[in-house]
Parts: sequence; structure tokens; C-alpha cells
Amino acid sequence: MLNLAREAGFPAGHVTFVTAFLDRSSVVFKRSVDKIAWGTFVWFASEPENLMQLFDDGNVRVKRLADRL
Repeated sequence: MLNLAREAGFPAGHVTFVTAFLDRSSVVFKRSVDKIAWGTFVWFASEPENLMQLFDDGNVRVKRLADRL
């Protein structure tokens, strides 16, 4: 996916990988959360202004989507 973005003219530093779900309580999210790569972002349609970032130290950080633009 990163190669596709580069070929389209986007610098790697401007690419962010996001996994999207309807909301935190969805069965799909609960089944998938342990498979999401550390350091990547999760976006919920029910919280469209925020991104959650997962870290391997067990921490979760929530950031405003506007801060990533």
C-alpha cells in the first residue's frame, strides 16, 4: 500500500494507515483489535473527529483528526 501511495506522488511521511470501524462497541472491532498493528490508527464513524493510536506498551492515545492533517 505504501508503494501505491508513493507511485501516486505521496511522500511516505504523509501516509497514515487507518483501520475504520462503526464504533468501539461493535463486534467487528472487538474481534479485530488484537490483529491491528501497533502504532497504527483506528477511526470510528461514531467519533469522526478522533483517531485512536495503539502502542505496544499497552497505552492508547486519542488524537484529533484535524491534528493529523
